[in-house]
Amino acid sequence: MVGYVKISDEEKQNTICYGDALFTISSETPDEVGISSIYLGENEKLYLNSFCFGFRLDDFNTLNPKYMPYCFSSYKFRKFVYPLAQGSTRFNLHMNHFLSKKFRIPTPQNQIGILKILDSISDKLQVEKQILFSIKEQKSYLFKTLFI
Repeated sequence: MVGYVKISDEEKQNTICYGDALFTISSETPDEVGISSIYLGENEKLYLNSFCFGFRLDDFNTLNPKYMPYCFSSYKFRKFVYPLAQGSTRFNLHMNHFLSKKFRIPTPQNQIGILKILDSISDKLQVEKQILFSIKEQKSYLFKTLFI
């Protein structure tokens, strides 16, 4: 679900590439500043909008792009970003301030192990959600037939 924009020839737009991390820079609450999304697509030509900033790794030897969504949505990372939100009625995250900070990440081997475990849990949750949906549908059907 993306919105299309028209870009004139004299405009300079930053394109999004595989593995780019996109972070929100502004929100009404400090909890929502620095929310991330990792682009794992490859074919479409997409552009970065002004409501977020992008971060592109030089290589993926340090941080696995498929691990990044888990890393950047973790409690530890959210706790790291929260104090960087500045403002009173609208909170902002300044890219330079954010990029000057350092945080620890697991080794590439540990990232793969963690990724496998978290992907398995995520897959299991999807199956459980599908089962729950089916049970609710069945319940609805049974109630309808019960009161006819």
